[in-house]
Amino acid sequence: MKKYWAFFILAVFAYLIRFYFLGFGIYGDGNGYYVISHTILFEKKLNFDPILKNFANFKAKKHTFNRIFWKTDKTKTGVKNIPWLIGTSLFWLPSLAIISLVNIIFELNLAHFSVLYELGPGITGIILGLAGLYFLERYLNNFFKRKTILLTIVGLLFGTNLIYYIFFEPALSHQISFFIVSYLLYKSYQFKIGKPNIFIIGFLSGLLLITRIPEIIFLIPIYFQIIKDNRKKFSWLWLFLFTFGFLIAQGPQMIFQKFMYGSFFANPYFIGQKGSFNHFQLIGIYNHLFSASRGFFAWAPILLLGLIGAVGAISPTSPTAQLGVKAAREKNHKEFFLVFFAVFLFYTFLIAYWDPYVSAGFGDRFFIVSIPYLGLGLAYFIDKYWSKKTIFLIIILCLWNFLLLNQFFFNSRYLTGDKNLSFQRLVIEQFNTPLKVIRLIKEKGYNNTIYKYYIE
Repeated sequence: MKKYWAFFILAVFAYLIRFYFLGFGIYGDGNGYYVISHTILFEKKLNFDPILKNFANFKAKKHTFNRIFWKTDKTKTGVKNIPWLIGTSLFWLPSLAIISLVNIIFELNLAHFSVLYELGPGITGIILGLAGLYFLERYLNNFFKRKTILLTIVGLLFGTNLIYYIFFEPALSHQISFFIVSYLLYKSYQFKIGKPNIFIIGFLSGLLLITRIPEIIFLIPIYFQIIKDNRKKFSWLWLFLFTFGFLIAQGPQMIFQKFMYGSFFANPYFIGQKGSFNHFQLIGIYNHLFSASRGFFAWAPILLLGLIGAVGAISPTSPTAQLGVKAAREKNHKEFFLVFFAVFLFYTFLIAYWDPYVSAGFGDRFFIVSIPYLGLGLAYFIDKYWSKKTIFLIIILCLWNFLLLNQFFFNSRYLTGDKNLSFQRLVIEQFNTPLKVIRLIKEKGYNNTIYKYYIE
């Protein structure tokens, strides 16, 4: 547990530094979620005009700009259009309420639009992201040695895009989906059938659906494991409790849709408010998984080891097939991984069908929800090939990720704007960028270099 306190302190420190230099703490889609949660807390109704007015002329540290990047035309109900799901906003509400309460008790006189309120969602994202790792570790404790688990957790945090979305841009929906899947994966092992547990599974499943719709399918391997282990205990009561919890979680989204679009069932993703499905392009699968332009495995090659480990766990010729505890472990996960691969392929097809290109960000953030499963595969790989060479390989892949972070911050427009970025160019810039930074510091000074290339 101590290491998570260390991770938390490091993450908060990194987030506060970025917050200080930029003058605000929520970026990208987080702005849409924040508009909803802020309005619910302070306006007590869906009057988005005050915060939209503030965001339209937002004063950062050095300049004023518009943080609204979506159409805010009034819907037929007379409400300004905010086409996001409400789940993330609900998760952020407690942190905003706590800051508001502290403001009242200590008479800090914070204005409603103080950027300090943005720290709440950021810290919430850090906590949920690290909590996801914590519950993944507790799940792995059932199968692996401590040293294997430690290297797996460190590798996932520092060798994937988790480090960016926990340390530098934590106020998004991905941290929530990562947490929910990791927690339910942990709960699924030797799942104890009972009314509270069944209700919780349904409720959290519903929360995931109103946070990130397509990622609900990543719960299928978890459902499969629970049903397989408890198929003889099936009761219609359990199905009812699951459905009841699921529908309760859906309530806020349906009410929000009624006020926003005039119908309980007018989901913004299904009525064209948040894009629409395109014609499927095979290149889209390559782009999302392997392209140099932020492909999931290309930008986090450590997860390829997780893929190899998962394949090894289902291989009938596994060399550990006769090794007692390991044999039981692999038998437990063989069908589990087969279900995961089917889900992963379907999800990839779905995402590529929605948009064949990876959205701007550090790596393909839409696949973060698969990391708990690939983390299990990574643990299999590390356990099977444990050696100094394996430890060295994990360290090298983490260093790759740190170089990528540096390159991303130094020239994010180049990395996110070039849809045809080549691997040669990506690799060359991995090593050229630190040299450029050193040269610029010598020529222009440390402060000028940091502000121009990493902050502005």
